[in-house]
Amino acid sequence: MTEDGCYTIGFSGVDGSGKSTQAQRLADWLTDAGVDVFLTKSQPRAISSIFRLSERLFGDPYAYHPAVPATLREILVASDLEGHHHSVVRPNRRKGRIIILDRCKYCYDTYARSYGADMAWIEKVYALVSDPDMIFLLDVPGDVAFARLLRRSHKPPKSDESAAFLETVRQHYLMRATLLSNLVIVDGEDDPDQVTESIRRYVLEHVPLSVGPSPRGRAEDLV
Repeated sequence: MTEDGCYTIGFSGVDGSGKSTQAQRLADWLTDAGVDVFLTKSQPRAISSIFRLSERLFGDPYAYHPAVPATLREILVASDLEGHHHSVVRPNRRKGRIIILDRCKYCYDTYARSYGADMAWIEKVYALVSDPDMIFLLDVPGDVAFARLLRRSHKPPKSDESAAFLETVRQHYLMRATLLSNLVIVDGEDDPDQVTESIRRYVLEHVPLSVGPSPRGRAEDLV
């Protein structure tokens, strides 16, 4: 927990690992019990230029990999995250609040390294973004994650979402996880309800929760 009494939980993992689902479930559970929660996700603004460029060049906004240099793409991703942290996350910090990040700095940084981007300036931008107090890494093999992406009828896989590349990202995650004391690896292949339960149990045991009155639930609902 930082000096202002706010606690930040970040979710990470390969595309298709369940980050958004589990972040939303955690936010709903805590909110129902009267915890002051702010769930947020960095939005693509600068990187949208790459999507539009890719659509003009290749007829597909998501065909940017590997045609567009990774360093160019990832410096824009880093800029979007830093801007989100500065204009959205920081203003929402207050004592006792739990901020839940659907994707955090560790997530974007790992993808940049997996792409082979030159990290010199990207790291300088990410240094402007505060580290989460806790990170959940939803660990899912690349082929399993890719199969999940194929089932998303509303959002077909991007050019960088192959099973092989997702496994490369996964290995980068696991390698870097050994360097982070605030990271918790969760088996993302488990049933989603079991993943949810594992995350809740860990939060109860390790996160300082300030519970207030709630119109939707009781503090006892956490246990």
